Amino acid sequence: METFNFTSQKRRPSVAQIIAAWKRAERPYEFAVERGETWAEFRYTWRGWEDSGNGLSGVPRAPVVAALEMYGKDR
Repeated sequence: METFNFTSQKRRPSVAQIIAAWKRAERPYEFAVERGETWAEFRYTWRGWEDSGNGLSGVPRAPVVAALEMYGKDR
């Protein structure tokens, strides 16, 4: 699984940063985002994009899923 690590940032990653990293990685069907102790995983299934994580506010999961749905309509 591809992992995008934003731990070195002083603030949480924006949706735009996460989507840009996803695009640079050639739009994988499954990836993770980390920032310190916060993590989130995203995976594309037959129902669309699903997310999971540890529930902390370091990764904006719902807005990322919405953006993935918008960019990933060709999946």
